[in-house]
Amino acid sequence: MLTGIDHIVIVVNDLGLASAAFDAAGFTVTPGGSHPTGTHNALIPFADGSYLELIAIEEPKLAKGHPWFERMDGKEGFVTFAVGADPLDYELERLAAQGIEAVDRKDGARTRPDGQELRWQSAALQSDPPVFLPFLIQDVTDRTLRVPNGAETQHRRGILGTVGLTVVTSDVQQAMAPYGTVLSAPVAALDHGFEGTQSGWRFFVEKQWVDLIQPQDDTSPAAGYRRTFGDGIYQIFLGVGTGPEFPPSRIDIPGLPDLHILTTN
Repeated sequence: MLTGIDHIVIVVNDLGLASAAFDAAGFTVTPGGSHPTGTHNALIPFADGSYLELIAIEEPKLAKGHPWFERMDGKEGFVTFAVGADPLDYELERLAAQGIEAVDRKDGARTRPDGQELRWQSAALQSDPPVFLPFLIQDVTDRTLRVPNGAETQHRRGILGTVGLTVVTSDVQQAMAPYGTVLSAPVAALDHGFEGTQSGWRFFVEKQWVDLIQPQDDTSPAAGYRRTFGDGIYQIFLGVGTGPEFPPSRIDIPGLPDLHILTTN
């Protein structure tokens, strides 16, 4: 079964600077550690178990050809998101039977600053024709080794967890079927005219949602974002205990203007 949005990945050029920027914006940032693929990360974990991952290149020779950094080509911002799968093999078999293939399946590992090694398994997903999709992840070692769940989840901003995210795409109709296969059938059409006229649909993975949108106006902010970053995550919504549900409030991260992070209750 799918367990929800596990984490959202943010590519940055300098992990120290990005960590300091998130700290200045009211988040508690926890050092993550080093990966054998030449990258290192920091985590922003939430009380609901989800987290934001800041990831940067630590060893350029080892990280050469890393798909996330090749995709971003020097830009900083959202690159992908992970959905928890337990068990992973079951979900991959289910998806393969419906035309969604697992690609780049691998055993992942990270060594924390305290020397603790943790391990997981993951697989990227590919549809035909290809659309931007999340990857699936399952822990091998205890999840609490990978995702802190204590004081690290307390943030000055009062963030409690991930509510949902918006994916911008060039063709909603083409992307709907793969998202419906991976997550579930869409449950609602988006017709509130967010940032101009567009078509869109909402999908759910457990209690969190994924909005799939297609800008219809080339001058809209979403269309401009897509021209820069391609199909992918346009914005994320984080939950707080109090405050108006709509309109949401934006959190600006110093030095990272392309990160659209909004809060809602």
